[in-house]
Amino acid sequence: MAVCPQMNTELGAPPEIHLPDCESPCIYLEDVQAPTGFASCEDAGTCPGGENATGWTCAAGYGGNATTTCLIDAEDNCSASYVFSGCGPLTICAGMQNPDPCRYIHSCIPGLLPGEQCEFRCKPPSFLGDPTTGTCPTDNTDPLRPPVVPVLPSCEPQCTEPSEPPQGYNRSGGNWTCADGYLGTAVPSCGPDRNCVMRFTLSGCEEKVPCSAPSLPSGCEYVGAQETCLTVAKLS
Repeated sequence: MAVCPQMNTELGAPPEIHLPDCESPCIYLEDVQAPTGFASCEDAGTCPGGENATGWTCAAGYGGNATTTCLIDAEDNCSASYVFSGCGPLTICAGMQNPDPCRYIHSCIPGLLPGEQCEFRCKPPSFLGDPTTGTCPTDNTDPLRPPVVPVLPSCEPQCTEPSEPPQGYNRSGGNWTCADGYLGTAVPSCGPDRNCVMRFTLSGCEEKVPCSAPSLPSGCEYVGAQETCLTVAKLS
């Protein structure tokens, strides 16, 4: 409906247009045949709302989020039809890259079926800790998608400490300190080298050394060739 406002004072002003509230013509469609991969909620019984649910969902063996769009064909007497999208066939997961081969081993290899699990473990004997679990999503439709691992294991590095403290360090009661004549805070660390060989290292202690003697002003900085100068020591 188009209405010219009663209080209009502008010559040639367009009328106010109130569009009608129209229902989707697709709600009146009967015996809609869904394409492969889709099922009505009434038949599937897996939609929110149970047996009373209406609409569409992904069929068994398919995953994703079923969506429908009402398409109106202006060239065919405005006929209405549903366009289905969002569901694809379930497929296996891809493998997962190992983020740290020195620290972890895992069974999250290519080929896990939707819903299947795999494990991430600490690599013994270099690291110890409890394993964690990964899962190929139950609705996976992407063959390039890796399993989902919510959290990686917390792995404690294992190193053999030296039987004799290295120079500059002492060990007492399991604690490392700087030896006499050294300053700082002893920092032990344990980790793999580039070849995944575990190495124990100590750092943080520096040897005390005497300061150098101060340089005395000589007055001889700018003496030319064959010239002489006199240096005088200042006593305090």
